[in-house]
Amino acid sequence: MIEEFPITKDMVLKGTQIASKLWEIPGIGKCVPNVNEPAYFGIGEAMAMEYLKPHGPEYVGSFGYDIRCNDLKIDVKTKRTNVAPSEWFECSVYKNINLYPEVDLFFFTFLEFGEEPDDGWIAGCIDKKTFYAKAHWVNAGSTERHSHGSYQILIKYLKEFKDYV
Repeated sequence: MIEEFPITKDMVLKGTQIASKLWEIPGIGKCVPNVNEPAYFGIGEAMAMEYLKPHGPEYVGSFGYDIRCNDLKIDVKTKRTNVAPSEWFECSVYKNINLYPEVDLFFFTFLEFGEEPDDGWIAGCIDKKTFYAKAHWVNAGSTERHSHGSYQILIKYLKEFKDYV
């Protein structure tokens, strides 16, 4: 399902505010390795909120999940990219399955992030159980792209949010 989603100045502002609050959550810095510009996480969450607007999302921004929408607890995962993602791009969830006990859905976004984020993409979402059944584990340092261990799944396995409501 990849949907281009232009980044607005309002999303950048909201994303920066979200990111500044994110670092106040105890333990979050340990879960987000090697990030010099954490604002892109917040921008991804702002994109998700905008995309989900017709469904009445509520921003929670907790350590457990980011958004509550239609009784679903959603954790937004954002990656930076230099090109438009394709169905063969991987989406990542770091750490282990026990880190996300409250999450119902993982929601994946991509940002083209230079000096200013220009383009964004909604890659789709997947329920937690299906994610861990289909994803594969990549050890830290196994390739240049994987500086930390994570579960990986191809975009082609993601669904649209409407498939869950």
